Amino acid sequence: MGLEGNKGNVSNAQVHMDYADERKDRMSKFVVGAKDANGYEISYIYTRSDDFVIYGVKGVPMAEALRVHVDPKIESDEVIFAKNYDQIKDELDKVKFEIYRTGVDESYIQRVAHAIPLALRNEPDKAKALLKQIAADVIEEYKNRQNGRLFYMLGALEVSFITSVVAVITYLMRDAIFVSHNQALGLLVYAVAFSSFGGLLSISMRLKELTLEKVLPRRMYLTYGALRQLFSILGGISVIILIKAGLAFSIASDNIYAILSLCLLAGFSETLIPNTLRKIENEKA
Repeated sequence: MGLEGNKGNVSNAQVHMDYADERKDRMSKFVVGAKDANGYEISYIYTRSDDFVIYGVKGVPMAEALRVHVDPKIESDEVIFAKNYDQIKDELDKVKFEIYRTGVDESYIQRVAHAIPLALRNEPDKAKALLKQIAADVIEEYKNRQNGRLFYMLGALEVSFITSVVAVITYLMRDAIFVSHNQALGLLVYAVAFSSFGGLLSISMRLKELTLEKVLPRRMYLTYGALRQLFSILGGISVIILIKAGLAFSIASDNIYAILSLCLLAGFSETLIPNTLRKIENEKA
């Protein structure tokens, strides 16, 4: 009896040793550049402990890139880890959805990665509270970002509205003595309006790509939108000057519609005038 019991102890010890060796080998494979069990390349290690590793992978959306691998030192503890993780699963899915929906930066994924260990270490309530706060912060940043874009657009719209009103008034008064005797001034007014409209089109098409600073007040976005329109207007004025000087766009010199089309393009494109000036510089050098 004593001998059989001793054999059983040796067998159990051997099993524990085999599990420890296998676990150590599995955990050692979680390094940046390696592949996880699903074949995804590991891009980042957020948190590592003796019992688990939280990491990110390539080839999937940012919100889905966060992965958790649990491999406890004591095999029976896996049930406890799974239970703790299940308690935060709903909150984790919610915050990942908000991150995916809003497209916020990776800093929120890092915050989530540092909240999960609280649950795995038997503090699921703290982890859930932290995940709820992260989700609220994601939504708040999304609202602020959308408001910033809206105010940026409003700043651009104000300039376009003013220039359009001035252009319409100039056109309606085209037979007045002052306007009819200053046709160059009238052309300049139209050029400003069309280039401003081109800038507005460019802004509206690229609004989602606009990078916004979190700490700036809304009035600053109004100013930035107006400044963007100012550069568009300068582009339109440059077209008129280059045409009148005979330095560029000579094909449009006798066609007001072609001139205004170029002004529209100069307002829309941020590179048309700079590229034209470089071309003139190279030709004159």
